[in-house]
Amino acid sequence: MTGPIYTDAVPDGATLLQQQALQRLLNLGIHFRVACCDAAVTIDDCRAVGRDLGVTLIKNLLVSNRQKTRLHLVTMPGDKPFVTRAFTAGRGVSRVSFVSPDTLMQILATPVGGVGPLSLLHDADNTVEMVVDTDLNPDSQVAVPVLSPSMYAAVRLRDLTEIFLPDTGHEPVFITMENPAD
Repeated sequence: MTGPIYTDAVPDGATLLQQQALQRLLNLGIHFRVACCDAAVTIDDCRAVGRDLGVTLIKNLLVSNRQKTRLHLVTMPGDKPFVTRAFTAGRGVSRVSFVSPDTLMQILATPVGGVGPLSLLHDADNTVEMVVDTDLNPDSQVAVPVLSPSMYAAVRLRDLTEIFLPDTGHEPVFITMENPAD
């Protein structure tokens, strides 16, 4: 269940890290709507949040190569399956796997279900590469977790990729991940 929706404001009860992330958006002139919700971890939970915010459903995944020397935050359409073969072909890595919850917390200070572009505020060493699937419309509003599966912000994707991410030192890489069924 989604609570009240705030426009360009930090909701009551936001953690210090969430306040910092939303304030950064405001400082950059990025407009957003934000809502607290029950923990949205499954794709069905996220669909409900996206529906409540009236935005496109996306999924965010943190993967690494086998040696754990290359980390990739992948943002893609929510209903599109993540096919490792399509991703590895687009990024030139031989194999990837999902990172552990401990690694997620250690690198991005984000729990499972809370990873997204805003998490890159905590990647000061620039160890994570932001990868965006070209199937996403850059002018669409997308729901991104605000460092937690219990708070989501609706933001225009182009504002994230052209303003927010470069401000954090992360130039996004755009790839086409063809679904093998296509």
